[in-house]
Amino acid sequence: MAVYQGRHGKVTAQTSASGANHTISELGEWSVGGMSRDYIEKTAFGDTWKSYEVGMAEPPEITFSGHLDMTDSSGQKVLSSMFNKGLVISKSSKAMTAGTFYNLKLWGSTKAAGVSGSDGIGYWALSTAGGVASSNIKAYVTAFESAHSKDGIATVSFTIKVTNGTLGWSTTT
Repeated sequence: MAVYQGRHGKVTAQTSASGANHTISELGEWSVGGMSRDYIEKTAFGDTWKSYEVGMAEPPEITFSGHLDMTDSSGQKVLSSMFNKGLVISKSSKAMTAGTFYNLKLWGSTKAAGVSGSDGIGYWALSTAGGVASSNIKAYVTAFESAHSKDGIATVSFTIKVTNGTLGWSTTT
């Protein structure tokens, strides 16, 4: 079984339809959470066991954090601007607004442990897996935090809520 070192993870996005993936600088942690699915009880009088139908799914929430770097004009600076303006992160460049991201990717690891030049394990990205058309998948920066201490390095944290669509895993680099 292969293991992967978290230190080789990263968060990337594209800032133009023709642009390459840009690594958002100085991050040290990312997580995906908040995904859940409702189960609707359909138990009737006389039943001895509760029974359920599968209900609607709650889209995920993404958080990433690290050291503040507002010189990262294609990364952290774009995210803070998107938060301030309420702009969408999309999967497709067709739904992209100037000065925003699309094709956000959360890389689990870009290298397999002990394997030189490995492509790693892949990444999470906005996905059509939930049956939503690529051009309709949306996510928003819902929180932006920064902390500064006289005896430490300034930190930053971003929270992104997927509002239409889900995340899917890809091993394609």
